[in-house]
Amino acid sequence: MNKETLNKIKNAKENPIFKGLSDEIKDPKNFIKIENKIRRTMISDHKHATIKQFMKCKRCQDKVRKKAEMIRELGFKDFIQYQNWKKIMVIILNKQDLKLYEQ
Repeated sequence: MNKETLNKIKNAKENPIFKGLSDEIKDPKNFIKIENKIRRTMISDHKHATIKQFMKCKRCQDKVRKKAEMIRELGFKDFIQYQNWKKIMVIILNKQDLKLYEQ
């Protein structure tokens, strides 16, 4: 990258989605590791035919609560921030629609 581009990146405002998150979470290299950690909380040994059955299942609802706790432990303030972080990381990793500055 040229010097002008590096200066624009350095002086750019921080995305509000990343506010309050640790550097480990912000680093796209750690995305897969963090996602796998969160996904592991939802692994189950049984299935449900309908969402209604899933919602009534005590074991599955405990897993949903554990997932929410894991998300908070990682530093996300809520599930919405987690979802937005996930969208941004997927865009960065796939290099889709990535504009570093206005042209």
